[in-house]
Amino acid sequence: MGRGQGRQGPPPQLSTTDIADVVRDVPALRPDTYKGIWDAIANTPEQAANLRARSDLMRAIAQIVASHG
Repeated sequence: MGRGQGRQGPPPQLSTTDIADVVRDVPALRPDTYKGIWDAIANTPEQAANLRARSDLMRAIAQIVASHG
């Protein structure tokens, strides 16, 4: 077939079930699940724990600052 020649007609339609089957069957397409944002972005569980502690501290500081105007 020459350039510009090929299958004629509209592209095939995929149902949401077809797409879900592909995602389930291809590991690289499966979304990862994490306990929280820090677990998702950290390289180690220790680093995630450190980020969680720092976040909690910053929230506490922000609350104190806000309450004292």
